[in-house]
Amino acid sequence: MSSASPLPATRDRLVQAAIELIANEGVQAATVRRVADAVGVSAPLVLHHFGSKEGLVAACDERVLGTMEGMLAEMAAAGADAGFQYLMADEQAAVLLLYVARALHEDNATGRQWFDRLYALTRNGMAEMAERGMVRTFDDPVMASLILLAMDLGLVLLRPHVERILDAPLTDRSVVTRWITAEFDLLTTPIFRPPASPAAPAPDSEQP
Repeated sequence: MSSASPLPATRDRLVQAAIELIANEGVQAATVRRVADAVGVSAPLVLHHFGSKEGLVAACDERVLGTMEGMLAEMAAAGADAGFQYLMADEQAAVLLLYVARALHEDNATGRQWFDRLYALTRNGMAEMAERGMVRTFDDPVMASLILLAMDLGLVLLRPHVERILDAPLTDRSVVTRWITAEFDLLTTPIFRPPASPAAPAPDSEQP
C-alpha cells in the first residue's frame, strides 16, 4: 500500500474543477457544493483544503496566473505569437483564458491584474515589432495598443454571442484559423478606400 497522501491530488482536482466552473459559468457558479460534486468528494473536504469559497477562488487565481504566465513566457522565448487565437486553440490554455475573461468581466482584482499584464504584453510586443520594421510606429501607442488588445479580448469576452453567430465553438481549430486569417487581413490591408477625386469641371466655352 502506498504511503503517499491523496490530499495533494484531491486539492489539485478541486482547484481544476473550480477553474472549469468559473471559466464556463462564472464565480457565482463555483459553489463549494458544485465543486465537491464535480470531484466526487464532500463539501466539508473542500472547506478542509481551502477554508472557504474565497480561499478556493484564491487558489484558482494563483494556479491560473502561474500557468498562464509560464505559457506566455515559453511562447515569447520561442518567438511564437502569444495571441489569444493560439491560446484558444490549446485545450488547456483555452480554459485558463476563459477564466481570465470571466475575471475581466467581473472586474475583480485578478481581472485588473490580468488586463494590466495583457496591455503591457501588447504594447511591448508592438514596440519590439516596430523596432524590427515589422509594423509602423503609432502617434498614440497607448490607444493603439488598447484597440489591438480589445480586438482579440472582445471575441473572448463576447464568446457566447460569437459562437452563436459562427455556430461553432471559439476553441474549434477551424474557427481559430478563420480568426487568424481575418485579423491578419484587417491589420495588413486598409479597410477604407480613399475618396474618389471630384470630377474636373467642364471647360467654360466662353473663356479664350
